[in-house]
Amino acid sequence: MLGLVINGQAAVNDQQLTLLGAGLVTVRAVNPGSPLWLSALADQTFKVLPVESQPQVVIERPKVDGSFSLEIRATAGINLALETTSDFSAWTETQSIVGQGSGNSVKFILQTDPNVQAKFWRVRVR
Repeated sequence: MLGLVINGQAAVNDQQLTLLGAGLVTVRAVNPGSPLWLSALADQTFKVLPVESQPQVVIERPKVDGSFSLEIRATAGINLALETTSDFSAWTETQSIVGQGSGNSVKFILQTDPNVQAKFWRVRVR
């Protein structure tokens, strides 16, 4: 399998992709094929955000009942997802968030789920 950068600020060395800057990056995977299977191409485009647009997350200490609040600050207009998992293999989106600007935050109060022994949260830029 070969990897090629079609567009954007990135480089491929062996099987490693290195992101070199913000913007759209398109990468092409090339499988040359063999006597057993046909050759194939697959392109994937994704958006690399500038460092200053990464969300800031402030988590308050959990309360006695297990609930806690999460405050998120993100660049205005950036789409975020608040997701949860209990096993790190399957993530479920619980909230869709749009950044309100660095001076404004979005605050959530997260309740514990008695049906899940361990629950983990993440904020993902979409």
